Amino acid sequence: MTRLSNLFTQSYQVKTVQSISPLGLAGIISFAVTVCLFLLNQSINFQVLEWVIYDQYFRLLPTEDIDSRLLIVTVDEPDISQLQQWPLSDANLLNALQQIEKYDPRVIALDIYRDFPVPPGNDGLETFFRNAPHLIGVEKVTGTPVAPPPVLAEQNQVALADIVLDGDGTVRRALLSVKHEGQPKWTLGASAALLYLQQDGIIIDPTIRDEFTLSTGISFPRLQPNQGGYSRVDNRGYQILLKFRGPDNAFETISIQDVLNDRVQADMIRDRIVLIGTIAPSLNDFTYTPYQHSTLTDTSQSPGVAIHAHIASQILSTALDGRSQIRSWSTAAEWGWVYWWCFLGSGLILIPQWHSRRGAAAFISTMVPILGLSIGLIICNGILFGAGWWIPGIPPLLGIVISATVSLSSNNLRLLKAAYVDGLTEVLNRRAFNQQILVIQKQSQPISILLCDIDHFKGYNDFYGHPAGDACIKQVAKAIGQAIRSQDIIARYGGEEFAVILHKTSAQKACEIAERMRQNVYDCQLPHEASPVSDYVSISCGVATRPAKSHMQLSEILAQADQALYEAKHHGRNQISLYQTADIKWLI
Repeated sequence: MTRLSNLFTQSYQVKTVQSISPLGLAGIISFAVTVCLFLLNQSINFQVLEWVIYDQYFRLLPTEDIDSRLLIVTVDEPDISQLQQWPLSDANLLNALQQIEKYDPRVIALDIYRDFPVPPGNDGLETFFRNAPHLIGVEKVTGTPVAPPPVLAEQNQVALADIVLDGDGTVRRALLSVKHEGQPKWTLGASAALLYLQQDGIIIDPTIRDEFTLSTGISFPRLQPNQGGYSRVDNRGYQILLKFRGPDNAFETISIQDVLNDRVQADMIRDRIVLIGTIAPSLNDFTYTPYQHSTLTDTSQSPGVAIHAHIASQILSTALDGRSQIRSWSTAAEWGWVYWWCFLGSGLILIPQWHSRRGAAAFISTMVPILGLSIGLIICNGILFGAGWWIPGIPPLLGIVISATVSLSSNNLRLLKAAYVDGLTEVLNRRAFNQQILVIQKQSQPISILLCDIDHFKGYNDFYGHPAGDACIKQVAKAIGQAIRSQDIIARYGGEEFAVILHKTSAQKACEIAERMRQNVYDCQLPHEASPVSDYVSISCGVATRPAKSHMQLSEILAQADQALYEAKHHGRNQISLYQTADIKWLI
């Protein structure tokens, strides 16, 4: 605080300060902090931290009911061991598909690559493919491409197995379609859901371009680069925010061994989307989700077939059940939200502090708002997330802390000003002047001190009144301040007396500055009918200088300046006087 006060008093200049209310100052601080956070977000985005909060909100949401429209047929390590082969032979795969087909599924989504035949049984599998219009195969177009099943490709019954990952390897976005080789292609989950809805007479509205809107009017808005907590995200293709139903326990599952052995009930398959995919760790078809645990694999990662199931379920539940999607506000609304929390953080700090609370009360009035607002922000964002709104949390959280910190600093400067600045003239007071004397005492450069007094000020007060006297003092302080240099220090030393410290200034230069001060005051032409010296307000100045490398105490120089001021008054006022020594006697 001492160093801060020194810096404050050294840099403070004479100026007129317009008073401002705590709420007004809170608004200014909040706006400045919001602008800084906005610019910071453009260069060093906060999306990694936003992902952490986003995932936590998902984990806190209650798990939704099982979606009875989907069934996942899994291929696990025990299944591969029992069948003693991978990939599955065409015969085994055909057998599984025939077992599923006899229970009348609405859609079969085969999330297993089949770009080449695996004997035996390839003729039978091709025949099945040609006669199953509700069967969808997969291909991969990103990374290392994998070709689709040739027969299904001919019949345009192929979807993409590709999944979009964020920078931390976690799935938070649902890729619905991409343009590949000039043609739009749907991903497996989206394709299965659309085929399911088509049998209910619901199709994509062909009149609306570049937007996924169903014939019922339900729309799935495309993910924008800065939506929610994202910042300049790669949104190529048609992406939406993926709303998980839970940690993979939102769907019924059955193993492929149970299917092959006909240990399955008809109502588990009838009129459903049946997704067939691997969950064996050795096949490495896994990815992270916000839940950090999968009930299918009993690991921290979820299988790709479960991700496609969540995508299909989101489309179906939105279209048929009215389930909400994850949405976000406009950019302007989001940064308005940030400003609001900055304003709360600043206002709740400034208002109690403005009334000069001290000790425990000041500590409580500082810490409680910061902690309370931070917790309140997290709770509010959590409630909004539960209602389907993803609102950025890091910028407003930082805004609370930064606004509160800036507000505290502003309040401390206000207190420093009250302690070190004269309330009438807005120049330093005598306490600050004395402190500066102690600070510069050890400097080896020449230092000059000027003491100035308004001539016959008592008569001015008696003639014009004390309000006019206060205005006169303010005008004189301003005139003196305009005459000195930026590195010099002016203080109100007494009622109508001012002191000036001139750094690195010789006696001759100090006299020149003192004369400029005297002339500035006279040029203000403030009438002074009670003065026998001049028709206008004037000042007398005493000047004293400590030479370079002198060990003389500045308190002695101050006394010499006071003696020189006495000499100036004694010789008629409205003049300056340099302290008389054995070597020099000046009177100007």
